[in-house]
Amino acid sequence: MSLIADRDVGALVKAPAKRKVVFKWVLIALAILMVLGAFVWVVSWERQQTRDAVRLTDMANLRAAMQSLYFEQGSFDLSGACESNGSLLSETCWAKLQNYADAASLSMDPKGTTLCNVNNCDSSCQYAWGELQKDNFQIIFNLEHDTVGLTAGCHVLERTGIR
Repeated sequence: MSLIADRDVGALVKAPAKRKVVFKWVLIALAILMVLGAFVWVVSWERQQTRDAVRLTDMANLRAAMQSLYFEQGSFDLSGACESNGSLLSETCWAKLQNYADAASLSMDPKGTTLCNVNNCDSSCQYAWGELQKDNFQIIFNLEHDTVGLTAGCHVLERTGIR
């Protein structure tokens, strides 16, 4: 019987050592998962910031194009080519805008699939005309994050700037 008792005691003495090894591996695995999670979050955040930078660049290019149109025509009149609440990239509208903007410098929203409008601008959406008037224009777009003094969400580019 002493032989069985010695084995049981030996097993009990080795059990805490095994638990320590398992515990160390669990801690290492959790640390790796936390580092990977942080990395994925940072990459996602950077991509969103990059998309917002592209959107703001597009708005600056569109504002310059609209100012060129105004200086040439004396108004922002795009009747017959572009429609209020319509896409900037419709065939007739884009053909007219290309006369004033470098086509390579403008792009579609990097993520949006539906047209922006005042009621549908809480997530990424394609740039769209708001109102088109002879003395003003509106282009609706969305930002994913607060950036450059602008909050996340729906914004409108007008003759005077972004609001």
